[in-house]
Amino acid sequence: MCTTRRFILALAILFSIPALATEMRKVLRRSEPVYPEIARRIHMTGKVEVEVLVDRAGNVADAKVVSGNSMLATSAITAAKAFKYEPGDEATVVLVFDFHEK
Repeated sequence: MCTTRRFILALAILFSIPALATEMRKVLRRSEPVYPEIARRIHMTGKVEVEVLVDRAGNVADAKVVSGNSMLATSAITAAKAFKYEPGDEATVVLVFDFHEK
């Protein structure tokens, strides 16, 4: 393996370690998004990914949509902001909300 590839692999491993640590942070309170009525009427389904910044106290300090339909995004953001995590270091977590008719 060439030196450049080893270096890139080492960087990938180095930067993935904090991500793994934040994924294991315990969720104390979850929130489910409300399926928007207009989306329900037109039978819209899909996933919305929301990136949240969790502060040291475990509260969601910021949330932004990474991907997904904008009609479902507001509901996903509202649900993401209601999550509560165990206290720890500030971390970024990606939440995935799946919208489908029940």
